[in-house]
Amino acid sequence: MNMISRVLDRLGQDQAQQEADDLARACARTGCTRIADLVPRQTARVTGAVHSLAVQPAQSPPRLEVELYDGTGVLRLAWLGRRSIDGIRPGAYLTVWGRVTEVDDQATMFNPGYELLPHHV
Repeated sequence: MNMISRVLDRLGQDQAQQEADDLARACARTGCTRIADLVPRQTARVTGAVHSLAVQPAQSPPRLEVELYDGTGVLRLAWLGRRSIDGIRPGAYLTVWGRVTEVDDQATMFNPGYELLPHHV
């Protein structure tokens, strides 16, 4: 595709789609699996941005849930026995690895290994 075609294609996209495409390209440079390509029961390594955090109420068992977004989809991360992890907050970039499961039709990793990344991948 020539440069003019790429520019015209981008002009036709909305801002959210452009940002998703940019993030997907940046995350792909790490050599990790795209969230859209995850396969349940397989191990994978994924890079993305923390989209949201959810902490269980104090009366519930400790559990930190994070939604990781890479521009192609959302991966739910669940750390059991934790209410927080230093540095993991909305907007942070992570590489995570572990076994992919499917919970309520959502790709999920329980207690994944993780690495905090610089501001942008």
